[in-house]
Amino acid sequence: MRSPGSCTMLEAEFKRVLQPRSINISWRSAMTYEPLSEYLAIQSRCADLVITRTARVDVFDASRAVATADIVMGLGRPVLVVPSDELHLSSKRVLVCWKDTRRARRAVFDGLPILKQAAQVTILEIAEEKEISAAHMRIVDVVDWLEQHGVVATPVVLPSTGDDTQALCTAAQSQNADAIVAGAYGHSRLREWVLGGVTRDLLLSDDRCSLLSH
Repeated sequence: MRSPGSCTMLEAEFKRVLQPRSINISWRSAMTYEPLSEYLAIQSRCADLVITRTARVDVFDASRAVATADIVMGLGRPVLVVPSDELHLSSKRVLVCWKDTRRARRAVFDGLPILKQAAQVTILEIAEEKEISAAHMRIVDVVDWLEQHGVVATPVVLPSTGDDTQALCTAAQSQNADAIVAGAYGHSRLREWVLGGVTRDLLLSDDRCSLLSH
């Protein structure tokens, strides 16, 4: 819980930073003993997108900052995670981490505004050897659907080598990806994130923006 004085200072900083960038902004605050993630979840009912930076906080003190995992898992809105030193959304080259699940389908739909602005979009699935052919069919469907929405994308399937995290890191680097779009998976308070074996360190990296849907 913050004091009224600190809330006033935060509001002043908020307006100082955002007023030159936006015509219409509003500030909301409240005195609460509840975790800030719960307050944000309530306020997100009137938001299309929630923007935050990577934050790893003490699990025993959620009163001063909000863990990114709690935001993504609890808001019910797409969350754009931006590196701490990033001033603008970089989305020229976007890598979509695909897995044929509800969360991944939700993420691609939520990410349409970003994908439409990108110059290069890659749909990537990592699959077991026996699933390679089926994976190709899946992501071609995604590519065709995106084309109907004005997005030209390239399908890529990589065989799983047992370390999907490293494979995706390598793919992101080779594509020189500015942003990643992915479904977010986790076990609530354990904060264990996976995307077919991908750890949350890849998706919540300070190296690039990540659009996550849960």
